[in-house]
Amino acid sequence: QLQTNSFEQLCINFVNEMLQEQFNESVFAAERRLFAAEGVEVEDGSLQSSAERLRLMTRMLQGLDDQCRLGERGSDEEFFQEIGQKHTVRGICQQEQRGVFSISHYAGKVFYTTDGFVLKNSDQLPPDVTALFATCVGLESVITILNGGTPADAGRLSAADPRASATTS
Repeated sequence: QLQTNSFEQLCINFVNEMLQEQFNESVFAAERRLFAAEGVEVEDGSLQSSAERLRLMTRMLQGLDDQCRLGERGSDEEFFQEIGQKHTVRGICQQEQRGVFSISHYAGKVFYTTDGFVLKNSDQLPPDVTALFATCVGLESVITILNGGTPADAGRLSAADPRASATTS
C-alpha cells in the first residue's frame, strides 16, 4: 500500500473494480446460471458486486472533470467538498479528514488525498496525438470524450458514422 494514494491510484483502483466486476459476472454468475439450467443445485454464496461502487466512482470522476472544466476556479478543495456533499455513501465512500477520503474497494479500504487531483486530471493530449486519433476509423468515440463529450454522445456519433458500419461488413 502506498503511504499517500492520489489520483493515479484512484484510476488504477477504478479499473481494478471494473475488472473484478467483469470477472465476477463472466465466471461466477455465468456458472450459477449454467448450473441452474442443468438443474444442479449450488450454494448461492455471497458474491460482492462492485456495481454501486463503480457508479459512485464514475460520478466522482465526472465531478473531477467538472472541476477541471472550471479552469482557475476549479480546485482540489472544491472537489473534496463535492465528495462530502454528493458522493459519501455509508460503507463505500467517506470523507476522513481535510483533503482525505476513503473508498472501500473490493479488495479493502483505501485512503486518498485530493492534493493535486485537479492538476493531474487536467493534462491534455498533445495536439498531434489528438489529430492522429481523429484520422483513425473506430476511435471517434474516444475523440468525442477527449473533447469533453460524454460516453453517451460518443455512442450516438459512432453509430451514425458511415465509416464505422463500413468496417464491420
